[in-house]
Formats: sequence, structure tokens, C-alpha cells
Amino acid sequence: MVAQGRVLDVKSRRSAANPKRFVTHVRVQFERVLTHDKQTTLGAEETVVVPGGVIGRFAQKVSGSPRFEVGQEVILLLVRQQQTGLLMPMGLSMGRYVVDRATPNKPMVFSDRSGLRRVRPNGSGRWEKSTGPDVVRLPLEQLWEELKRGVAAR
Repeated sequence: MVAQGRVLDVKSRRSAANPKRFVTHVRVQFERVLTHDKQTTLGAEETVVVPGGVIGRFAQKVSGSPRFEVGQEVILLLVRQQQTGLLMPMGLSMGRYVVDRATPNKPMVFSDRSGLRRVRPNGSGRWEKSTGPDVVRLPLEQLWEELKRGVAAR
């Protein structure tokens, strides 16, 4: 599922499956949905879960896990977890783009992938390091059109 929306709430808690682990529940209101599952509608509020979080004075950081802020506008590439029914960004940080509307009439999106190790299959059954920029930045509508083409090809 691909959706654009605004972060309404961010709360960390202990995982129901493993109380030693923290998860962060991010409530997002979807303003634009490119693909959706049967449980999601435009304008709906959905909970997106990411591993790690801060509870009181304790924190658990998970490498590659995106951070969210209330009020932030985001584009998310999401998958629904079968066990919990909650949504999770595909590829963690790689499934979240933040919308930047600082430039009038030309909103941009960016995805910070610093510190992530990306790999791709090399054709012989092995994986090799994939190169690419640490920060992806492009016009919002360009990303949306690329996502539409990708969805249509599936």
C-alpha cells in the first residue's frame, strides 16, 4: 500500500509479543492513497508500527527504523502484518518519505537512508552491496508518479 498522510500521534510501548522489546505506534491520517487494502479508506486514521522507541528514561534504537514527529507530512510504502493487522513501512526507513513544503509551489520529499546497508542480488544467487545516495530528495509529484507507474506494473 502507498499512502500520503499526516502524523497525528506517536507513542512508544512494550511489544505485546515480547515485553522486553519496544515498539512505536504512529497514528496517521491518510490524505491520498495510491493503493490500499480492504481495511483502509481515504481519510482513515491508521496505526503504523515501527520497532524501537522511548518509554520514560529507557530507549531502544533499531537500526534503520524511521522516526516520526506529530504534524509531519509523510508518504509511506506500507505492508500489513498478518499477525497483528498493523501496518509497517516496507524496508523501515526506506519506506518513509518526509514531505517538505518550504519551497512555495514545489513540494519536495526526502528519505534519509544514512547508515543503512543496502544490498541487491547479483544474478549468481549472491548478494552484493548496492550503491546509492544516503539522502534521496526529489519533487513530491515526481515521486508520486513513479509510485503510480510501479503500482500499475504489478
